[in-house]
Amino acid sequence: MTKFYTSRSAVRSIKAQTASYLQSRLQPLSLLGATSSQLAPAFALHHQSKNTSGNIQINYLTAKGESVTYTHCVTKTDTLGNERVLSVDENFNRIRFSPQHISQYNPKGKYTQPEGSGTHIYFTALYQVFINPKTKTHSSNFDRIYVVEGEFKAWTMCLAGLPTVAISGISSGTIAYDANGNTRKEVRENELIPFFALKSAEFKPDLQAFLIQHQTTQLVLLHDADAFNGYKNRAKKGRVAAFIAALKDTQKACEALQIQFTYIVGKNEQQAKGIDDLLLTHLNTPNYEAIINDLTNLNAKSKYLHVFKEVDTQRKLNTIIEHFYRSTQRTPDLQIEYDGYLSDLINTNSDFLEALNTQNESSYSRVQVAVKQPLFSSL
Repeated sequence: MTKFYTSRSAVRSIKAQTASYLQSRLQPLSLLGATSSQLAPAFALHHQSKNTSGNIQINYLTAKGESVTYTHCVTKTDTLGNERVLSVDENFNRIRFSPQHISQYNPKGKYTQPEGSGTHIYFTALYQVFINPKTKTHSSNFDRIYVVEGEFKAWTMCLAGLPTVAISGISSGTIAYDANGNTRKEVRENELIPFFALKSAEFKPDLQAFLIQHQTTQLVLLHDADAFNGYKNRAKKGRVAAFIAALKDTQKACEALQIQFTYIVGKNEQQAKGIDDLLLTHLNTPNYEAIINDLTNLNAKSKYLHVFKEVDTQRKLNTIIEHFYRSTQRTPDLQIEYDGYLSDLINTNSDFLEALNTQNESSYSRVQVAVKQPLFSSL
């Protein structure tokens, strides 16, 4: 057998390369004021034999600072060859793939987690910044709670003094029921039930308990700026339906607890898709304070955010839903009124020619031309 040896310098180089992605994600949080004692229990390199590209392990803590656990079954064989199925509790975490890993292995998504481990509310940032007596740097009575999609966004918000928890998907913070007590997921998987008619909803148990315990009166759900992205909403079937379901379910869950519900979507996707991108882009500028004030005061006239306050009636809900439906209707990106022959248009109008040559996702163009003359100069 041939043995291969690696020099100490090479090992150090590999370790540094592996840790670089984690460092790049934690550095912005440090700029926002995060301390090493706050971040240490929250993030780590994923210790897996194939993790040479720096995948990040995101650890989940409860609002009491305990590790979130899930139960799974394992099969054990004793010395006599008898098999037994045992229930084992494991600490729950999610893995964020590094760009290098995604490029090399092309996984289905940017995140993964143990199979069958379920969905959980991310309280880690809230606990470390607002609750843990050893690490807290902000205070709150949790009268208002913000909910975002993504753990790093929760950290960015908490470090800005806004108590925030994270969910792992668009609609993974609630459980919705129809009149017969079937959940939305159960109806989706049951071919005998033609559609889901929302009757009631509640938050996931750990979030529900937290809101009740702290007598929270306001909840703000933030979605990324691409929620109203027309191209994405048309290209991916069911995307708009998922956003609307999250909106309706959250409103119903708030209604059940008599909590005032506000919905926020970013305005400028090109500049900043997520709320973390927005805050970090404007860090150390007057705009940063303006954004924090908009989030704190729920400013409906915000330059940076679509803010829908007090979504407590069907009319207000429909206003937001209309935004989603409007995003799925394709309208001309360029309208030209042309006084001439259509066959000559390509030679005389540079805007028209540029639109025809544009094919990328962010600026894919549809052109509407109003021609005053016969369509063709000759037949």
